[in-house]
Amino acid sequence: MSRFSLLALLLPTLALTLGAAAGCSEDEGAALKPTGGVWTYEETEAVQNSCSMDLQLDPLTVFLLDDDPGDTFEVKAYERDIECVVSGYDFDCAPTIIHTADLAPAFSAVLPFEVTYDGTFDSEVAGSGTETVRVTCTGDDCALLGDAVPCQIITRFDIEYDG
Repeated sequence: MSRFSLLALLLPTLALTLGAAAGCSEDEGAALKPTGGVWTYEETEAVQNSCSMDLQLDPLTVFLLDDDPGDTFEVKAYERDIECVVSGYDFDCAPTIIHTADLAPAFSAVLPFEVTYDGTFDSEVAGSGTETVRVTCTGDDCALLGDAVPCQIITRFDIEYDG
């Protein structure tokens, strides 16, 4: 599940695991609720990569979807609970920091990796969507990174209930 291997020459050992799924706007109630349990997640296409990183699509991975009451559900991934909302057949999940790279002591710079997921459920057991990873920088030395940050990586994914 390793996704990024470097950010220019400053992060030669940065590794990031990704794989999750889904939620949307609260204007419309859920037309369906995804089935709770184990789901598979597979990235199918790279859409954009403005980061100075080699992009490898994540292989097939699994995540736990917790079916909450109402129009919400939680995705358990990255050792975090990601809150998601269903509106009609669409879903989107709250932005979540999945990794932070602290470049100290060499540099006064911290790079948070924030992920969001949005998409559509085809049924209670299948869906597809877009994962967006945004990398920003805080600290006195961020200017030394030049055009490397901020940046983002967007991929498409398919999800399917697995039991």
